Amino acid sequence: MKSKHWIFFLFLLGFLSGCQKKFSSVQEYYAWLNQEESGMVREKKVGNLAFEVKYLAPEYLAIREAGSKATDLALLDSLKGTYKNSLTFLLTFSHVVPTGRDIMFDGISSKPEYTQRMHRMNFGFDEMVFLNTDEGDVYPKLTSLENVYGATDKRAVFVVFSGAQADKLWKRGKELDLVLNDEIFGTGIIHFRFNREDLESMPAFWF
Repeated sequence: MKSKHWIFFLFLLGFLSGCQKKFSSVQEYYAWLNQEESGMVREKKVGNLAFEVKYLAPEYLAIREAGSKATDLALLDSLKGTYKNSLTFLLTFSHVVPTGRDIMFDGISSKPEYTQRMHRMNFGFDEMVFLNTDEGDVYPKLTSLENVYGATDKRAVFVVFSGAQADKLWKRGKELDLVLNDEIFGTGIIHFRFNREDLESMPAFWF
């Protein structure tokens, strides 16, 4: 098992050495990815609420799903091919100053209100987020609320544009403008603008 990890590390190191941005480990790559300077993350703050959108590249999604099997290059290549046909973002809601309380209780005080809000997040969020384009608003094929099992006071939603829809979006202009019409916390319209060149030039783990 150790030899497999060593081989994978050498392969990763060799590949990354040829990229403009160099990383000494996968952990360092993830740390870079989470910085707004990488171009993969956009954040807006409204009062004590923080809204973060992160672009999840096919390579990132493949590594994430593979987990402990990330040394299986054939599996990684297969997963990457699957995710290549989608355009995926992760939208996270959190407090600017931590409160220790589930953010879903922000601005409400009763269990029925909480239940209604969770239902809206699970079954109506795809109506609140879209990509603003010259040809009109494009809504996602799928949104999915991440299950945190009470382990954190944050909430995150996967937003996925897929197939031909994603392919067309890549070819439109120099910017991707993801828009949130926040009906959950009532903060209004929020824009998250990404430079398409930043997303396309994201270093990869393998070919």
